[in-house]
Amino acid sequence: MDGLSYNVNDDEEGEEGEEYEEEGTQNQSHAQSKLRATGQPAGSQNDNLSLMQRQRALSKISDNQKQISNLANQSSLNQSAISNQQRNISNQGSLISQQQQQNASHYGNQQISPLSNTYLQSNNYQRKEEPSVKSIKSQPKEAFDEAYNRGRKVTSEDEKQIYMLKQENERYVEDNILLKAENDRLVKLIYDKEKADQQKYYSELDIKDKKIKKLDIEIEQYKKIVEELRIDLVSKQLDRDSLKAQLINKSFSPILFLNDYSRNEFWKMITRYESDALTFQEDKITIQQEILEQRSIIARQETEIQDLKKQLDDYFVIRSEFTKMKMEYDKLYDRYSEVEHLQKETNLKFSGLEKSYFFLEKERESSHSKIQELSNLLHERSIESNNEKKALREFLQRLEQEKGLAEEANKREKDFSSYRIGAKVSRPFNLSDYFVRLKTTSISSEKYAETIDILFELLKTEQANSLKTASKTDSTSVSSQLKLKDHYKLFLKAFSSKNSKVLHCCYKIVKELGDIEDRVEEFVENQASAALIKTYKTTDDYAIKQDTLYFLKNFMSKVCKFSQGHSDKAENKIHSMNCIVYLAKTQENRQALSNYDVFNIVMTNLIRSVESKERKVANAAIGALAYFSFERAYRILLANANQLFNFYELLLQSIQGSASGGNATGAVDIPASTRYAAAVIIAKMLGDKDLFGVHDSIMKEGVLTYLAKGLRDKQSSVKKECAQIVIHLSKYIDNKPESFRPLINPLISSLGDEDQSLVVKSLDCIRTLSFNDKLRDFIVDNGCVSILCSTIVQELAEVSVEILKHSVSLLVVLISNADARQIMYEASVILPLLSFLSSEDIEVRGLWYEGLKELGAYSNFRAQLENAENSMLILKRAIRQAETTFILQLIAVVRVLCQSPILLDRIIDPVTVPKLFEIYNDAMKWADSNIEIYVLQTLRLLFSNNNGKLHVLKNELMLAYASSCLAKENVNVANEAASLLIEVLQESRKNNFSQLLSFRLIIANIRKNTCSQQPNNIFQDQQFYSRYQSQ
Repeated sequence: MDGLSYNVNDDEEGEEGEEYEEEGTQNQSHAQSKLRATGQPAGSQNDNLSLMQRQRALSKISDNQKQISNLANQSSLNQSAISNQQRNISNQGSLISQQQQQNASHYGNQQISPLSNTYLQSNNYQRKEEPSVKSIKSQPKEAFDEAYNRGRKVTSEDEKQIYMLKQENERYVEDNILLKAENDRLVKLIYDKEKADQQKYYSELDIKDKKIKKLDIEIEQYKKIVEELRIDLVSKQLDRDSLKAQLINKSFSPILFLNDYSRNEFWKMITRYESDALTFQEDKITIQQEILEQRSIIARQETEIQDLKKQLDDYFVIRSEFTKMKMEYDKLYDRYSEVEHLQKETNLKFSGLEKSYFFLEKERESSHSKIQELSNLLHERSIESNNEKKALREFLQRLEQEKGLAEEANKREKDFSSYRIGAKVSRPFNLSDYFVRLKTTSISSEKYAETIDILFELLKTEQANSLKTASKTDSTSVSSQLKLKDHYKLFLKAFSSKNSKVLHCCYKIVKELGDIEDRVEEFVENQASAALIKTYKTTDDYAIKQDTLYFLKNFMSKVCKFSQGHSDKAENKIHSMNCIVYLAKTQENRQALSNYDVFNIVMTNLIRSVESKERKVANAAIGALAYFSFERAYRILLANANQLFNFYELLLQSIQGSASGGNATGAVDIPASTRYAAAVIIAKMLGDKDLFGVHDSIMKEGVLTYLAKGLRDKQSSVKKECAQIVIHLSKYIDNKPESFRPLINPLISSLGDEDQSLVVKSLDCIRTLSFNDKLRDFIVDNGCVSILCSTIVQELAEVSVEILKHSVSLLVVLISNADARQIMYEASVILPLLSFLSSEDIEVRGLWYEGLKELGAYSNFRAQLENAENSMLILKRAIRQAETTFILQLIAVVRVLCQSPILLDRIIDPVTVPKLFEIYNDAMKWADSNIEIYVLQTLRLLFSNNNGKLHVLKNELMLAYASSCLAKENVNVANEAASLLIEVLQESRKNNFSQLLSFRLIIANIRKNTCSQQPNNIFQDQQFYSRYQSQ
């Protein structure tokens, strides 16, 4: 607007002058030809030519008068248009001020004075008082101090309300920022529109001024023509007067020398000249009248030209005032941006303090929970210590009672000699009485525990006495009686008791008796290990739990040795295998078992048991081996098992649910636990890539046929392991795609299962298969895409995060299929994907970036975003928040969506674009060449937009980065940078930006790069620099 000026095109004036000169020369040549033909001037021979010239001049003057009147009418219309535009500008200024007042209502104490309604009225501008920076800076601090002091006094319920109000306030602040950005965009659009209209009006005025000047030149030429005609008329009149005087003069009487005929002709000629003189006089009068009329017309035109000049002066005054108003508006806008920046700083400070407050609250809650856990643990320990004290107190009481009984017995023995001969003597003490009591079925748990405790004390007393006397124990001793098979069985059966006191006493006496290795068969026959396992699972007593675990760990080697084949009974083998299964469930126990020398022999026996004709033994062996397959040392033994017999084939038969057996039908149903165990063994072995030849051996056994049945199993655990096996066999997919096709339908049907882990595993398996083109088309044709779309469309609270994650990953692979894209487009899957950014789960937010990056690469999905309301507000929020984890993904998303001009125009605003440039600057620390290309392409797209061009030109950091990319080793990056800089320098030449510092830096970097030692980019930079010099 400031570049507008009132100038006249000199070239057009020169062309018009040349036209008039050509017309003048033509008239002169015409007159000369007349003179040569008649020997007299053209005017003196025949005056019809002068009359034609006068008529032509009068017609031109009338045409010019009409044009001048039309121009005057147009100038009046343009003046009314200017007044209407001024009224529109004032109305728009009032609307903008009202909008800013509505936006400012969301800020609470942060008030920003809007533009006054008298912004463009009456060609005057009154600027309101601006708040000082000190008052603006102190206002949020005082508000925050007041809010902080008031927040320290509230109760817990008030804290919750404050937290909810803060969250709502944050949403209002975000909405207000977006509304302000939209408001700025509308103001800019209005300003650009007014600028374009005014420029158009000014250009029209310039054209009219040029036309007026042309008419002035024509009027001057017409004046010259009229003056020449007047001079010609006067000269002709003088010639006629002199000729008449000579004729009348007596001194010259040529009539005397003429005959009669000649004299008559002479007088006729004289009378003709007189009549011509009279007509010429009349013509002179009419010409004078026409000259007067033309002069009046010229005077009227001059007055109109003066009016137009006054209007132009008024216009220049209005334009200068408008320029001043624009400068004031720019100052207000700068002040507004400064206030907005201060507000952002205060919001950041407040958010930081709020985060620290919530962090302290979380720490307080965690410390409170820890204190609660410690108090509970202290309470449990106190209860345990009280129980132990109570047990010790009871034990001391029993000891005191036994001590009293012993003292009484000794006293009776001393007094035994005083008894009379023949007196009745009581029956002597017998150990079998205690065993009789233990065999009694009606004995209570207390009496049972007390009896075992007495036997334990007798055993300890005997051991102490044997140490003192160094005598050998005989068959009648307490230890010998306790080790008898019938008596020892009583203690083992007591392992299944639910009374902790009985268990404690039995554990003590069995530990004290020892010789466990010789009694393993008794342990197995009496199912002592099973009782121990059950006790370990069910008991709540910590001491009993520890003793039970101690027994299980110490009996490992004994049970393993017994399982080598010392017992021919299948039931005993199954029992020992079940004990090994239980012990092998933890990694600690598996490592402890590997330390026993005998366990390699035990593993060999377990592997051999898989081919046992007794199906129960084979099932138990498969169950035991499944746990050992978790350790690589045992997987090496399992890998060598196929050399002994068809180990893999038996496992695959177990997976399908039936195997050859001895019943009437010839097939035996495999239980679900065995099917699962067999699948686990194969999956773990295939997962170990260091085992040579396992994959090929399993593929030779026709594993895919068995897996198709396993994927239709009723148990979800079996399906999961079968899907994992398919994933491990992925390297065979490209060679045998048709063999994997029967697995797709069972996998797709598993997507509707209630077990979420099975759904996740099935999605992962389908994704592995979909990398093959043939299988991908088959997957799409069987309705997999519709299931995935229905999953993503659901609410986030209703779907598992893992299912969402794997569903989006599978869609990303299937999107290369045209039918799949059509289904996704009809389901509008990109619209619910936008809500993923608001999730608190970081993995769900990651799906937002991944989904938009892949779907946004296609134009039909971008069209859905163009039609969706507030779709770009979500992207702007992602740019403002800019999580460090997803910066590179965000750059790719922006690059993809900016391909749409509509979305690009919506993204550009004074807040989002500078923040995007900050993200680019931060991302360059760890970005690769692809990300650099994305950044440069996005800058080119922003530069192609009229609104984004100014942002790119103002940001010297981005221009410097683009110029530095010319020295990159990657040629693609250098080419993208060169293309961007060529467009920037072309624009700088058009708008005279070449004196800016950023452009001088660009040229300096180009010169530097052309001298660098990177031959790949020298040609590109030299071509770029030469192109700039040519411009």
